[in-house]
Amino acid sequence: MKILIAEDNQLLQMLDKELMKSCGYDFDMASNGREAVEHAQKNEGEYDLCLMDIDMLIMEWTAWRQRKLFDKK
Repeated sequence: MKILIAEDNQLLQMLDKELMKSCGYDFDMASNGREAVEHAQKNEGEYDLCLMDIDMLIMEWTAWRQRKLFDKK
């Protein structure tokens, strides 16, 4: 399972990374919604799950969702 995590808080990024590593997940970390979109477009079809902060300064989840990058396959 490959996971994309979008989180703009550095402390929560560190916690997320430690959790993902301890569980053995393959993951990428994005610092904001725009970066998450770039990851998703660059790695189209590779992510099984996206965990995203719903309130970020740069492109929150509602704007990101409109791009329909994670619609059901």
